[in-house]
Amino acid sequence: GYPRGVVTGVMMSFVDCLLEIVAQSKKVQLGDLGTFYLGINTKPADKYEEFTPATNIKSCALRFLASQTNENNLSRAAFTAAMSYKNFNSLMNEKDKSLVDDAKVKLNKTE
Repeated sequence: GYPRGVVTGVMMSFVDCLLEIVAQSKKVQLGDLGTFYLGINTKPADKYEEFTPATNIKSCALRFLASQTNENNLSRAAFTAAMSYKNFNSLMNEKDKSLVDDAKVKLNKTE
């Protein structure tokens, strides 16, 4: 694989570019993975001319819409089904495993 620093640098650059593009009210589509877009919550103005971003925009959020293609379907149901066959223990390092074991011991003591 790639060194952690390289991956971190690429992802940080991706986020910077993503935010810059989305701030221009453009969508960012990542092939079959999905699309990032800006979600805005506003309060109404009495007239179109009275609407100002400073007054009427309540919040903004970066949204992600997963692709619905069968090949890379990341919807909750499809993702859960795909992950249900994975061995999650193989994904944990030794520290993670010991934390889970400690939690099980504490849980058993309280029962």
